[in-house]
Amino acid sequence: MGERGITRADLYVRRDAAQLAYLAEAVVEGKLKQNVEAFPVSEGLAAFARVSAGQAGGKKIMLT
Repeated sequence: MGERGITRADLYVRRDAAQLAYLAEAVVEGKLKQNVEAFPVSEGLAAFARVSAGQAGGKKIMLT
């Protein structure tokens, strides 16, 4: 575990239904957590600024 209490692991997946079901179950059970932040397109500059400043971990999604 890192200094901020974050554990990182490499995860390799296959493109098949069984693997997707396994991952979905892990999310539901709280064993796999994703860090996704959604921004409306109108806040695109703010999202970019957060990423550029190193303040944003995880994935960013722009919603239209």
